Amino acid sequence: MRKECNERCDGTAEQSALAADHLFGGDRGQPHSPRLADAIASHLNVVPATALILRRRTVALLVLLVLVVYGFEAHARRRERSSPATLGDQSAYLGYARQLYESNYTVVEDRNRMPVYPFLLSLIYRPGMTETEFLVRAQTFTVNL
Repeated sequence: MRKECNERCDGTAEQSALAADHLFGGDRGQPHSPRLADAIASHLNVVPATALILRRRTVALLVLLVLVVYGFEAHARRRERSSPATLGDQSAYLGYARQLYESNYTVVEDRNRMPVYPFLLSLIYRPGMTETEFLVRAQTFTVNL
């Protein structure tokens, strides 16, 4: 067939050979495209699993790095500019936590506050703590939370 194409095509023998290669599947020295596609597909099935693991680890490390930087910054800010208990409703939460601890968790407040946060604060409260000590401990706990 190649010979027929060479005879039918006008121009040089080189052009005829190129045209025949194009018509009849190209150079036989090139890899067979379906086999090549299968080889690439089988290779890609392994690579995404590895890439997915690396991506997950990278994301986890970045999240951890952000949390560490946030923790250092938040603790530094807490030490430098500690807010008083009278600012906002901090004293109300501290009082509710103290009442929970002292009543053995039987007291019920007016339900205007989230119940879990005072419960968590009551776990760090110790009898005999001053309001300031409890506030500092609660602020540290909140930053760590």
